[in-house]
Amino acid sequence: MKLEDVLKERIEELLLKEGISINALATRMGVNCTTIKNILYGKSCNPTIRTIFLLSSAFELTLSKFFETEEFENPELEAGERKPRRDRKDGELPKE
Repeated sequence: MKLEDVLKERIEELLLKEGISINALATRMGVNCTTIKNILYGKSCNPTIRTIFLLSSAFELTLSKFFETEEFENPELEAGERKPRRDRKDGELPKE
């Protein structure tokens, strides 16, 4: 299973457990709901540690508790391929 899928499932699990919507979670986190939707719908496969921290805090969990699931502890967990970033102005790849 891929890391982004496990993260998506964890967020969905916590949303159900708390009985809140994506919009309510975004409000708790202080972010736009698009941030969460991008993770849930696979558009953002590499959220920042800040976003993960805000997620865990919104559910009143420490980072370690957020990641304390069998799925995250699976030794066969795969990180998805990193998509190359593009410069937003002209669509070119950023210079290294």
